[in-house]
Amino acid sequence: MRHLYWKAVDTSRLLKLSVMASWLCVTIGETFFLGGCRLPGKPAVTDLWRPPESNLDFHSLYTTNCIACHADQRGIISPSINLNNSVYLSLITPEKMRQIISDGVPGTAMPAFSEKSGGRLTEAQINVLVKGVYAWRLPGETFPSSLPAYTAPLGDAKHGAAVFSTYCAGCHAEDIKAKVEGSIIGSSYLGLVSNQYLRTVIISGRPEIGQPNWKELSPMSDQDVSDVVAWMSAQRCNGRQKSSFLNGIDYTSGRTSRLRNKNVTEK
Repeated sequence: MRHLYWKAVDTSRLLKLSVMASWLCVTIGETFFLGGCRLPGKPAVTDLWRPPESNLDFHSLYTTNCIACHADQRGIISPSINLNNSVYLSLITPEKMRQIISDGVPGTAMPAFSEKSGGRLTEAQINVLVKGVYAWRLPGETFPSSLPAYTAPLGDAKHGAAVFSTYCAGCHAEDIKAKVEGSIIGSSYLGLVSNQYLRTVIISGRPEIGQPNWKELSPMSDQDVSDVVAWMSAQRCNGRQKSSFLNGIDYTSGRTSRLRNKNVTEK
């Protein structure tokens, strides 16, 4: 009888252990199921490496490649024009923006981003950027037919001086005949920007820094814009000539040994 009693006890213990083991397995299984069937240490799908060209997310692409120079929200100051500028988005066509992103702007800090031009973005990624930027336009936002053309030849620089005095000098120079380093007619600034950029900013304005667009004060004509850009371009050339001929040395000639001072005689 005693043998039978202990056998019954052992059977009961085994049954309890079996039930507990089953409960433990079910609990662990539910935990993994509810947690996405991912074992500890196993990376999530979003953590897996993906080739850069597979990224077609506008926010990610813009943050990585554009936001440092162009910002992404109206009112945010950026080194170059804020692309979230309604006048700018009316001025430039999507095709032109795509070309600028792809090929860059030679002579400026704007690099080429397309793979065919040595950049790192695919055509599909550039299309995502252009589409995303134009999505910032406000519904129903239109501008008059008097909006100057995006691009135009340089105008009359002489008349441009008068235009600058009328529209720009109040904020950018007290005396346009004086050398104004650090302003928009200083060689330091003009050496960084293209004539097209000057035209674009004059027309579009930069509301984030308080600069009005072409019509907010007293509307400028298309010719006024071309003339003032021509005059500013001339200031860039004058600045280069001055900086290349310092202390009697003509650095542009490539013959810096030809010092034009009293102590050295040119041979």
